[in-house]
Amino acid sequence: DPVYTELAICTADADDTRTLCITESSDANTSCTADGSTALSTNLSTAASEFANIMAAAVEMTASCDDTPVGPLCSYGPILESLALTLFMNQCFVADLVYQTDMIECTNEQSINNQNCELAYSNPDDDDGNIQTCNNTAQPGLDACVDAYNTGATTCTDQSTDEQAICQELFDTAGCSEAYT
Repeated sequence: DPVYTELAICTADADDTRTLCITESSDANTSCTADGSTALSTNLSTAASEFANIMAAAVEMTASCDDTPVGPLCSYGPILESLALTLFMNQCFVADLVYQTDMIECTNEQSINNQNCELAYSNPDDDDGNIQTCNNTAQPGLDACVDAYNTGATTCTDQSTDEQAICQELFDTAGCSEAYT
């Protein structure tokens, strides 16, 4: 049946478009999470580097306590060390919060994209290349087939009736129906 063949092609095309949309959504999510992981790595690396720099200065200040005379920054070494550790922990917490926010955003974005894929696939208000297009064009095609069949059946029945009338006029009525069919 040509209508069902076209409906199958249309449905397959709509399904392929939906699958491609979901694949692109998944690819975008993969990229988003990779970017979030890269940002986390960069932020933690920066925090570690800055911590190392501050700690180097703190060690130098603390080491000046062993000098004779005692260095002028000796008493600041332990304070700077404590501040460096606090700053490092804060930077780690902030990096983690940024990462968590990025991951939530990636998840939400993928969810919205997937919903948009489904909506584009099945939205009854959108009749432009989605499953609704297939369904909306299949029914008129089926209706046209039924109309064509009914017209053809009526034509055949009318022709049979006409032939039977002619047969009955020309010959005895026995055998006309059997001979025609």
